[in-house]
Amino acid sequence: FAYLYPVTDRLSFAAGIYASNMDWGRWRQTDVGVAGVLAYRVNENINVYAYGAKTFMPRQNPFRFRHDPFPLPWDQPRDRIGAAAEFKIGKNAMIGVSVEHRSY
Repeated sequence: FAYLYPVTDRLSFAAGIYASNMDWGRWRQTDVGVAGVLAYRVNENINVYAYGAKTFMPRQNPFRFRHDPFPLPWDQPRDRIGAAAEFKIGKNAMIGVSVEHRSY
């Protein structure tokens, strides 16, 4: 669930809660958290974003070893914070670039 609040014509903020559950035999993963996005429309061709998410559940990945320093491809990040930009390059085309920090 999320709530969007338009602060001005160019600036908006969205915040919400999320939940997910995966059950596949003996492998089970449940997650609950909050997330937020701050969006700013620079002009008709450029949008910039700042976002973050925080989970409240302890790590539950059965594939992960106890002291493994590297995340596995299917491992879900626990927390993330980042920034993104979208550039409109034509009538029907857009390029997006993002940078984020994830904690596992």
